[in-house]
Amino acid sequence: MGRGLSALERRCSSPRTALAPVPHILLAQTRAEFLRLWREPSFSVSAMTLPLIFFLLIGLPNLGKQLDGVNSGAYLLASFASYAVTSVMLGSFAISLASERAQGLDVLVRASPLPSLVYLAARVLTALAFSALTLLVLFVFAELVGGIRLEPLVLLTIAVRLLLGAPAFMFLGFAIAYLSSASAAAAILNLIYLPLAFALGLFLPLDQLPATFQ
Repeated sequence: MGRGLSALERRCSSPRTALAPVPHILLAQTRAEFLRLWREPSFSVSAMTLPLIFFLLIGLPNLGKQLDGVNSGAYLLASFASYAVTSVMLGSFAISLASERAQGLDVLVRASPLPSLVYLAARVLTALAFSALTLLVLFVFAELVGGIRLEPLVLLTIAVRLLLGAPAFMFLGFAIAYLSSASAAAAILNLIYLPLAFALGLFLPLDQLPATFQ
């Protein structure tokens, strides 16, 4: 009897090392992250509507022109698609992550059995999924409202290239999130990104910008 109890105690007191397969954990964590951001209107609504608003205010008045030798519709659609992807990446990794750090959620995640790399990969996949969804909404909106019709292969090429270049903005978002407070992250992000977006010609061609930006 004593031997049986000792063996049982040893089994109960020994740490559990068996974990679920990493792909299953990654899929479940990505789903949870996506639903969390989807249910947060301050992120999900702004991520999908801001590119549409800028397209209405800046894009529509410039349709039908030639910009840098390219049809304005294709030029502006690619520009606002770039803005949509970068804003999602920076919003997901800068503002959202800074807010989580302020609440101590990053400490809770590190204390949980969830592997850190799985958590990071889930954040990346969630941001990419939101970016792809935002691009789909923008492409449909541009065709219905602005009459911009591009070949599906062209739209797919734009989306793939933007998503492949998105990690650069992920790293910028990480830097802002960990070097600033939650209250300052949004202000720092806007101070860095908006002037950069104008300077890169995302909203207007460079030759139409003031000489300072050119």
